Amino acid sequence: MLRAFLSTYCFCVAALLAAQPQIEFSETTHNLGSVLWQTPQTVTFSFINKGTRDLSILSVEADCACTVPTWTSAPVSPGARGSISVSFDAALLGHFSKGVTLYTNIAPEPFRLHLIGDVVASKQGVSVDMPVKMGELQLSTDNLEFDDINRGDQPQKIITIYNGSKTTYRPQLMHLPRYLAATYVPEVVRSGRMGEIVVTLDSRELSNMGVTQTSVYLSRFPGDRVSTGNEIAISATLLPQFSGLPKQVELAPCCQVDSVLELGPARGKKKLKGELMLTNSGRTPLEIQALQVYNSSLSVSIGKRVIAPGERVKLKIGVNMTLRSKGRRRVLLITNDPRRPKVVIEVKIKE
Repeated sequence: MLRAFLSTYCFCVAALLAAQPQIEFSETTHNLGSVLWQTPQTVTFSFINKGTRDLSILSVEADCACTVPTWTSAPVSPGARGSISVSFDAALLGHFSKGVTLYTNIAPEPFRLHLIGDVVASKQGVSVDMPVKMGELQLSTDNLEFDDINRGDQPQKIITIYNGSKTTYRPQLMHLPRYLAATYVPEVVRSGRMGEIVVTLDSRELSNMGVTQTSVYLSRFPGDRVSTGNEIAISATLLPQFSGLPKQVELAPCCQVDSVLELGPARGKKKLKGELMLTNSGRTPLEIQALQVYNSSLSVSIGKRVIAPGERVKLKIGVNMTLRSKGRRRVLLITNDPRRPKVVIEVKIKE
């Protein structure tokens, strides 16, 4: 009798567990392709309840305010269909990947739906990432890095700019040092159009070897003043020149040091510290001619500037997590090693 009761009980429990709602989407990622800026788009994700009990959508949460979801609020019967509609209104130009999180009565774990695409100024325009917002302007970057420059080079960097205002705009960079020049294409950017700022570096005007850093400022409107809100950081790395003969190169010093320093997660710490070992594996003394940082949150020190053949020294690097500045966290060494005169160390932090 007990065995029959237990058998019946187990059968009922199994049947109850099997009677569950199941959700099946026609797609979980929708590619919108090229989307016009400030032109809202709506995507509908359809689904069917493949289970044997009613399916209920408890809530839908969006990643940001630019995505607004609506959904079937009534329970969806087995075999019936429902939908989640997501309205996307782009605030920035460039590539996007947005999503919504769907909570149901199926399980505590949510489902994810995704929207991807590119926001462009016009259907004829080329999609360009424009992550920097300065008032009604959008820029492709606010940080220019001229790396590996030799004396006499005149490299160029381009800042793409989008005029999101309702009036024409005349771009102008303020406080340009003598080694930098800017041209504007076109000189006047109409409303809703894109232009370019071409920045040219004249390396002959750089005073010192190694890193030279400065800030210039984009005038957003007539009479604009300099501030952190319109600052563009610029760095230039001038390499040393060697004219040694092959025999002299064979006798030269050799700088060996890792190019990456992993400091792990910050976990709320205000300061992080790490160190690398620098070795001279050459046959003559290694001279540290320049030791600089690209980011003001970094500090760096070394025990000595002249390292004998076969000698090893510690290179200590610190990060002040309370300071935020433009540019990547990098340390620069300029040495008299003709094979590797420039060494850049990337400082990586899991934030």
